[in-house]
Amino acid sequence: MPLFRQQQEVLHRRQLRQKHGEHIVNTALITFLQSIKELIPEATKHWSAEQVSFKANFGTGNRRPWRVLVAQDGPELYVSFLEYGLAWEEYITKNRVGSIFPVPAVNLARVWTYGPWTVDDVQGMLGFAKIILAILLHP
Repeated sequence: MPLFRQQQEVLHRRQLRQKHGEHIVNTALITFLQSIKELIPEATKHWSAEQVSFKANFGTGNRRPWRVLVAQDGPELYVSFLEYGLAWEEYITKNRVGSIFPVPAVNLARVWTYGPWTVDDVQGMLGFAKIILAILLHP
């Protein structure tokens, strides 16, 4: 087999490993999150590794508007919180900011990211699991 062809084959195999490895990592994280959720039978939230399209539905009532994202980069886990206000809701639902435009970015939304927790650190993962439990228990 010529050297060039060998290099192409090695590169192709590496790309396949990376592609499949990403899926395995995502599945492992989702399984871990679901296992934590099982500790709280009344929890209505669920976890998914699937890419989905979202439609804004902010509902009504008194609430502290926020969303959570759990992300993984290799062996590192992160939790990000998005806090937003009325300007953000108007921007997302109507693709405009109305009479209050231009709005400073700080008034649209704020993101706080925490981590990393590494999957091979038992104490760190215990702390991560407690955060996930708190998220699940939040109304």
